[in-house]
Amino acid sequence: MKLEELKQLKIAFVHDWLTGMRGGENVLEQMIQVLGPRDLYTLVSIEDRLSDTIRSCNIFPSFLNKLPLAKTKHQLFLPLFPMAIESFDLSEYDLVISTSHCVARGAITRSHTFHFSYLHTPVRYAWDFSKVYQASLKPRWLIDLVWPIFMHYLRIWDIAAVNRVDHYTCNARNVARRIKKIYDRDSEVIYPPVDTDRFTIGDQREGYFFILAA
Repeated sequence: MKLEELKQLKIAFVHDWLTGMRGGENVLEQMIQVLGPRDLYTLVSIEDRLSDTIRSCNIFPSFLNKLPLAKTKHQLFLPLFPMAIESFDLSEYDLVISTSHCVARGAITRSHTFHFSYLHTPVRYAWDFSKVYQASLKPRWLIDLVWPIFMHYLRIWDIAAVNRVDHYTCNARNVARRIKKIYDRDSEVIYPPVDTDRFTIGDQREGYFFILAA
C-alpha cells in the first residue's frame, strides 16, 4: 500500500505512557510526522512534557490518569496496566499502531483492524530483567512476597496478548531474538531515528568501543 493510500485509513496510535520525551516518544513523533496527527491512546499523559508534534494528536489517557500519584508515580499502578490498556475502544479504526515496551501492544482490536506493533522490547519487568527490578524495590519483605505472584500473572497475560498483533517490528536484531524466544513470533527490524547532526566522527579510530544509552 502506498503512503497516500495509507493516510486515507482511520488510524490510531497506542503508546504505553506519555510522561516525557525519551527514545520511545521520539519514535512515536516520527510516525506522527509521516502519517499526520491521529487519535493517540495511552495509559498516562502529561501533555506539557510532550513535543508539539505529539500534542497535535487527540490524546486519550486511560482511567489511570485520574488516580492520585498516577502522573508522577505511574509505575506503582503496574498491576492495573493490562486492564487499563484493554479498556480502550479501538473498534472504529482500520489500522492500530502500537509503540510499546510494556503493555501497549496488548490493546484489543477487532478482526477487521490491522495491528502493527513497533516493539522496543518484551516487558522487561516480566522477563529478562524481572529479578533486577525486584532487587531494587522496597520494602523487601513485601516485594519478595507479592512480586513473584504478580509477575507470574503478568507473563500469562503477556503471552495471551502475543497474537493480538498482526505484524511485529522492533528496533534491533537483539530485540528480534528476544521476541522470537519469548513470543515465538518473527519481527522486522526497523532501526529507530537518530539525529546524526548531533554527532561527529573523527578521522582516527582508536582501539575501543563507545556506547551511548539512557
